Amino acid sequence: MTATTQDRNTPNKNVTKRRAYPVAADEVIPAGVGVGVLSGYAVNAQDAAGVKTVGVSIEAVDNTGGADGDKYVVVHADGDHEFASSGLAQTDLGKKAYWADNQTVLPSAGLASGSNAILAGEFAEILTATRAVLDIDDAVKTGS
Repeated sequence: MTATTQDRNTPNKNVTKRRAYPVAADEVIPAGVGVGVLSGYAVNAQDAAGVKTVGVSIEAVDNTGGADGDKYVVVHADGDHEFASSGLAQTDLGKKAYWADNQTVLPSAGLASGSNAILAGEFAEILTATRAVLDIDDAVKTGS
């Protein structure tokens, strides 16, 4: 898949924490996507050096034309969230997942050569070969 610019309905459960982060200049973060921080400001989750996972966006935020920190995004900072994937097998259950883009997570075997391997969480449920439930707790706690 590719990063979405549209809000998505991301099923979730076991969510107890919310946090707000200042958004990077000119960043547009749709609702229901993975969010990371880069240089102290929220960005869409992605496979880019230096990105640290902070949660899943609750509402969309459009900081187009804004400076760093002009707007804030509120995220679920824990819990289990459903995301797209590819090439999943039941044997991926419990393994680490990595961001491909703001709506797609991959097991380590699915990462491209040269990937930055930005930790998204752990596969908590394998729903199909292309959908999984991701536990983001450890990724948020470790800041990876």
